[in-house]
Amino acid sequence: MDTSRSVSGTPVADEGWTAGARLYAGRPDPTWSVDATSARALRALGERLPSIERWPSQRASIGYRGCWLRAPEGARWVAYDGVVVAESDSATIGRRDAERAFERAVLQSAPAGLLPPGLAPDGHARKP
Repeated sequence: MDTSRSVSGTPVADEGWTAGARLYAGRPDPTWSVDATSARALRALGERLPSIERWPSQRASIGYRGCWLRAPEGARWVAYDGVVVAESDSATIGRRDAERAFERAVLQSAPAGLLPPGLAPDGHARKP
């Protein structure tokens, strides 16, 4: 498997990245593969966000509840309510994503037609 280096110097696998959106209760949420170029860009974007010490609990709701990105080695980024929680075997780090840039970028990596039209990070559809 080919690898490159992330901003932090940790190897980034070029194959096996996945993402998903937390949309449904009682049925499977949509998931998709993320290409290596997009995965590197998403990971770098997440690593550039400022760290925070406390982050909000995920709120229980019906409908959109955030999205995630998972690396082949198991590291995971979960984006919701303006934060990104980065989890690996060695640490969990909260990052502030006030503009929801990471969240939006993950959602935009989904194949056309997989997510509901106009889905926005706040969970509401946007009018064209």
